[in-house]
Amino acid sequence: SITVRNITWRYLTPDGEKLLITSGPTREVLGIPYASEKASTIDVWNTRTGKPEKRLTVGDETFFTRTRKLMVSPDGRTLALVLKSRKSDADDRMLVWNIYEAGGVPKYALKANPKIGDSELGYSPDGRLVALDSGKNAQFYEISTGAKKFEVADMDVPDYWLADNRVALFDKFDKIRGVEIPSGKLLYEKEVYFRTEEHGKGTYTKDSAGYTKEETETVVVDYTRIIPRHDNKFFITYSNQSVKVHDALTGETLRALVVPPPVIEKKIKVLGLFSIKSKNIGENLVTRAEWTNGGRTILVLDAKKKAISLWQTNF
Repeated sequence: SITVRNITWRYLTPDGEKLLITSGPTREVLGIPYASEKASTIDVWNTRTGKPEKRLTVGDETFFTRTRKLMVSPDGRTLALVLKSRKSDADDRMLVWNIYEAGGVPKYALKANPKIGDSELGYSPDGRLVALDSGKNAQFYEISTGAKKFEVADMDVPDYWLADNRVALFDKFDKIRGVEIPSGKLLYEKEVYFRTEEHGKGTYTKDSAGYTKEETETVVVDYTRIIPRHDNKFFITYSNQSVKVHDALTGETLRALVVPPPVIEKKIKVLGLFSIKSKNIGENLVTRAEWTNGGRTILVLDAKKKAISLWQTNF
């Protein structure tokens, strides 16, 4: 049995040989105790003996790391994390350890140019690449050496790795972008359904003329979800209005299973002139879409959750 107080993160390697644990000091906010997510060390335990093998130093008076951002490679052998500077974001760096090598010294450390914009990292499923947000662009590095392979402008860490790790897919709310690995070449960019509305906040202010006006906020009412197939060669996009199937390598839309209804514009007269009052989007059609039967079938649940349609794939 292993006893550790204030565990803030833990990870068991796929082979069950190593257990990684972080613990944080207890702090209080408004009188409520909690364990800080700012880790200073990570202990690697041997699960056969129940004894710690080594300690990784990931924080001091100058740097810290967030435990909720810690990520281990898919094969469970490499730990990469972002070390945050307490003084300047420009000093942030990524550290990489081989969990199975002796000693607590990182394999290498690197700094992104101009800086690391966020602590979240992304591994390719084959464990060969790691992506980080450099503040404006996504940068891709080879895990084994730390060599920079390519960069994608105006993107964060990829949301999906598709087509046998040949495509990094980025979800930008109103569009998706597929980028070739490892060249960084743009393969496709597709607009997807994304709708917002202005909703009243229930608070009111007065303008310069003394008229009372309700404050509003922009609310997302529908957006496109992406569901890759288990082999990552195809993916579904669906919203409340539509369902489509795409080829992951080319971005080609192979089939539209549910087509959105036409948008109807309503007009009213204002002071004798025609003015567009609103757009009628139509009723919702879909609640959920997913792959079933090992990817050979697509299930679509209607908006009222009363009917299910099954679509057989031929790819």
